[in-house]
Amino acid sequence: GTGQILMVSGIGPANHLREKSIPVVEDLPVGQRMQDHQEVELMWKFPSSYDPGFSFVTEALTGFPNVRKHLDGKRTIFSSSGASAGLEGSSQGPKSELKKPTWHLHHTNLGPLESFDAHMALDEETINKPTRFPRSLTELFTWTGLHIHTHICELSGNHAYGRLELRNNDPLAVPFLDPRYGSSDEDNQELVNCIQTLREIMNHSDPQFVGEEYGRCSKAHTPEQLVQCIRNTVWGHHISGSAPMGTCNTDYAVTDERARVYGVQGLRVADISLFPTIPHGNPAAVVMM
Repeated sequence: GTGQILMVSGIGPANHLREKSIPVVEDLPVGQRMQDHQEVELMWKFPSSYDPGFSFVTEALTGFPNVRKHLDGKRTIFSSSGASAGLEGSSQGPKSELKKPTWHLHHTNLGPLESFDAHMALDEETINKPTRFPRSLTELFTWTGLHIHTHICELSGNHAYGRLELRNNDPLAVPFLDPRYGSSDEDNQELVNCIQTLREIMNHSDPQFVGEEYGRCSKAHTPEQLVQCIRNTVWGHHISGSAPMGTCNTDYAVTDERARVYGVQGLRVADISLFPTIPHGNPAAVVMM
C-alpha cells in the first residue's frame, strides 16, 4: 500500500528507515495514524422448519433457472444486495452530545463471515501460514450457509490509532500492521452496546425466521464476556490513514490539504491513506468523490 511504498522510497520515520537500511529522503510520520472500522459478526440460525426455497446444488443441476431470470431483469434470490437492512445508534442514545451515531448495524442474508482470516498479516506467527480458504464461502454455497443469517456490528469511528511498519527494505515483503483492534475501552463499549441492541431486536423478531444464536460470541452475555469476545473476533477492512492530511505543524501530517507530500516536490497521494480521520460511513464514496 501507499504507506509501505513511501517508506521503502525513503519517506517515513527517520529512525525506522535507518533501522531497515533505507536512506532517508524525508522524515515524516508515515504509518503512525492507521484507522479502521472495527467489526464484529453475530449469527443466528433459521428454525429447522425454515425452507429457503433455494439450493445452489439444485440450481446447478437444473440449468441455473434463477440466474437466467436475473439476467433477464426478473426478481430472484440474486436480486438482493446481501445487506437487507441497516441501523445506526450510540450507547448514549439520540441525545448524545456527539450528534452522530457511533456504530452501524448491518443485517445481511449471507452465510457465516466470521472465519475470514482477517489477521493473517499482523504478526510473525501468522505471516508464514498459508492462507486458509474461508469456511464462510464454503458454507455460503451449501445448505448450512443458507440456514444462517449474519449481522455485523461496525464502529463508525475509533479512539485507537494503529501503526504500519516495514519488516525489511524489500518492497515486496508484507509489512507489519498493528491496527490495535479492541484496545480502546470507549470503542469496546460502543460495540457492546451494538451487540446488546442487536440481541434485543432479534428477541422481538418473528420466530419463524429466528432460531438460536450461533458463532463464537453466542455464549458471551455479560459486558466483560462481550468485551473479551470482541477482542478475540474483531476485524475490519477499511484500513486508512497511513499518510494523513494535516497542516505543517500537525504532528501526524504527511500530506497537505492538496494531497502533496511534505518536503518532496511533485509527489501526491490520492487514496484512502489521506484520511486524518476515518469517514463515518463506508470510505469508498469519499475516495471516489
